[in-house]
Amino acid sequence: MERTRVAIIELVRDGQELRGDLVLYECRSSEDLKRYLATYDHSRPDVLRRIFIVEWSEGGPIIGDAQPNTLRHVLETELQVPSDVFSEHASQGVGSLFEPQELDIINPYLISTCAPERRFSIGFFDLWEYIGETEALQTPCPETHRMFVPGDAGLTLMCGFTERQLQFHKWKARKGWLVIAPRKCSYWSRWVGEEEGTDVVMVFDPTVNTAVPKLPVGTPKSSKPISLNPRQPFLGGYQQVLPREVSVQGRLSDVTRNILNMTPAEVAGNSAHPPRPVNNPPETNTVEENEISPAAFQIAVQNGSAFEMTNADKKLKKKKGKQTELLVEPEEEVEEETEEKRLKKIEDLKQTILAGLKKPVSPRTSLFDDVRYYFARHTNSLGSLLGQNMVPHFPHVGSSGAALIPLKVMAGHYCLLHAFVSFQTAAMRSTGWKLKEDTTQQLEESKQVEESWSRFRCTEYLECLEALMDTLGIPLYGLGSCAPMETTPLLRRSGTGLTTGTIRESSPEPRWRAAVTPDFTYLHRQFTMRRHDYDRITTSIAALTGIVTGRSAVMEAVSARSLTSVALFFAPLAWITALYSVPEDLGPGGPLFWVYWVTAVPFMGVVWLAIKAWERRQDRRKKGTGERRGVIDDSIV
Repeated sequence: MERTRVAIIELVRDGQELRGDLVLYECRSSEDLKRYLATYDHSRPDVLRRIFIVEWSEGGPIIGDAQPNTLRHVLETELQVPSDVFSEHASQGVGSLFEPQELDIINPYLISTCAPERRFSIGFFDLWEYIGETEALQTPCPETHRMFVPGDAGLTLMCGFTERQLQFHKWKARKGWLVIAPRKCSYWSRWVGEEEGTDVVMVFDPTVNTAVPKLPVGTPKSSKPISLNPRQPFLGGYQQVLPREVSVQGRLSDVTRNILNMTPAEVAGNSAHPPRPVNNPPETNTVEENEISPAAFQIAVQNGSAFEMTNADKKLKKKKGKQTELLVEPEEEVEEETEEKRLKKIEDLKQTILAGLKKPVSPRTSLFDDVRYYFARHTNSLGSLLGQNMVPHFPHVGSSGAALIPLKVMAGHYCLLHAFVSFQTAAMRSTGWKLKEDTTQQLEESKQVEESWSRFRCTEYLECLEALMDTLGIPLYGLGSCAPMETTPLLRRSGTGLTTGTIRESSPEPRWRAAVTPDFTYLHRQFTMRRHDYDRITTSIAALTGIVTGRSAVMEAVSARSLTSVALFFAPLAWITALYSVPEDLGPGGPLFWVYWVTAVPFMGVVWLAIKAWERRQDRRKKGTGERRGVIDDSIV
């Protein structure tokens, strides 16, 4: 079953420049996207950038061509997106159950043939905390009626949307399961028209909502999905991915249009004459509490007053839960104020802005929602991130600069994953490995250390991060970029169709890559250090196990020696009795019992002497062999 969401962002040209307007269209199905593309005028010179943010999943690997009236079919036919973009995005990788029919081996490309500025497909991990009851995660076995819980041998939980294996970690004593869901982001772009126009398509996986249990081979499979609600972002979600000074330098006043509720004529009309929300702001807008519009902030700073604003910035706050609805008030005159009051109001405005910065702003619900949020509110911040001047137009949001926002968000997800891996290693270091497991608490601590050690998957995360860096051409150890020069012909779309344009060469270090290189190299270094910590812990555990095993061996040897002494004491006596068939008068209680002792004791002494002589002979032979070996080695040297 196909799951789709599409957000279309248009960056509009005004004369000879791109103006600071952003038009956001919402498509809930492939039909909505088809209607938009059908009514879009290909010859329009005002739209220079189109960014398609797509959330898509077909519930597993792709087999065969796209079916008609599906999102994949629309993108392949209307935008000429290659079909292998979707097949590579939907790949699962090798699962834990090594079954030939379920293997999904990815055939990699040569690094010299890749063009990361135009296309890539990379993976990351989404972290959620399941806060429901553990009983809701149990899966019954149809044959044995045994209840499996996440982490039990033989049970694998797969994502209900992508069919990729989920990771469950019990990281709290009572409630609290950490769900780590592998996710993918695919990126494709092309040049459009004779000018610097571009079409960008970003494909993201949906957020994980359900888990499908997968029992051992030969067991009837349970098709009942497990709901992962209630849940919340792990540790509240990733931290702010944009610098704080960049985040408040202004945002676009976006206009959201839902294609589902518009007729084709309305879609065409809105595309032909896109609104200018900066000059004509909507009468009602919804933003977070303590958020100040950039126009109001700039006017306040320029005029020295926090209340000398335009009609669009005079608002009435009406609280609704965690949000505030802003309503336009009639324009009214501002009374004259003293300099002291003016300075106080400026300081109050500054504190309000700083208070708003401390709050997380992006939804943290899915990569689709987060990327859409950052494009809608911080598109004009890309210039400073890419090392360009802050201008009200967007020449930097091209075929490669648009990838900066999703890459930043994915780096935030990797930071969150690194926080959990660091927690694992710190817990193993602080708890240690108990030599004596006498009390219940010590047994529980040792069990937790063993479980954390067995579920430590930092190597898998590091491999995924290294694959991401190789795909983007980011050097792993500061040896220079491994990204190839772009030498493939570029497709352009003109009024008559697709044509082959001139060859463009990418710079050795594009600005978008330079903006994310420090983040991913830092993450690679941190994950490498955590893996080294794990290796040291493993070595320490192995050494400690050897010490404990050696001590047990010594104790067992002492016990065996005692048993041997007892056996050597009684064995000759019993052997003599059985050999000579001692009669009753020589046995215990008989008149000639002393004869038995006179015969047996010397014989027992002879046996002891024979054993000791044999042991000494063996020791001399070993010593002589070692001396001869040393002489031979000296002669060779």
